[in-house]
Amino acid sequence: IYLIHTTGVIVILGGAVGLINHIMPGTFLPQFEMLHNNESIAVKWYFRTHVNDTYITSKVTNLIHRNGKISIYYENIPTEIEDRQLYTKIQHLDTCSDTLEIKKVELSEISVPSKWIKSDTLVEIEPIESSCSKHSSTDECQNATTSNMRCIWCETANMCIISNDEDTHELKVDDCRIKNTTVHTHVTEHNKHNNTLHYLYIGIPIVVSFCVLCIGCFVGRWLYKRKSSNS
Repeated sequence: IYLIHTTGVIVILGGAVGLINHIMPGTFLPQFEMLHNNESIAVKWYFRTHVNDTYITSKVTNLIHRNGKISIYYENIPTEIEDRQLYTKIQHLDTCSDTLEIKKVELSEISVPSKWIKSDTLVEIEPIESSCSKHSSTDECQNATTSNMRCIWCETANMCIISNDEDTHELKVDDCRIKNTTVHTHVTEHNKHNNTLHYLYIGIPIVVSFCVLCIGCFVGRWLYKRKSSNS
């Protein structure tokens, strides 16, 4: 039902849903081990690095639990490798076919800081349950914010979203703010339209009344002069 390809592509029911990507100097070995049961799936990758005239085989083990928890264990990582040369990223994929070909990569991803990629180091990533989405109003959304969870209300999506990452929060807020500006502009234009109608409804009768009054005065004055001349 599910497996992890040697390239790191995670496949469930024949479709690619994610990608685990490990990069370090040296050669990625074709050796690949996978073990899975109903509770978890474990995969181990091997890398061969040439350091000080010696070939060192590094190992990276990934364990994906049923509840969404991800464990990454690093073994035999040479200390001579600079942090900037080490890379681990877990991405969500959005594909349009049942093949392993990646057609589109979503922005949702998890990166492991390179300073954590050391020998005998276990990195565990656990999902945070969000209770933000169950709130359906701005007040409820804002009141749901806690020390461990930040809820923000997005007017354009009309929903309460969670953000614990500062950069992601700003991105979401800016995205909503941009769309809100558009909405505000629309409302402003709508208000201008209403004001225009308001002016027309009041202004036109006043102008017409003034014209009728002027015409009446002119006719009355003409009749008065005519009557005076006949007398």
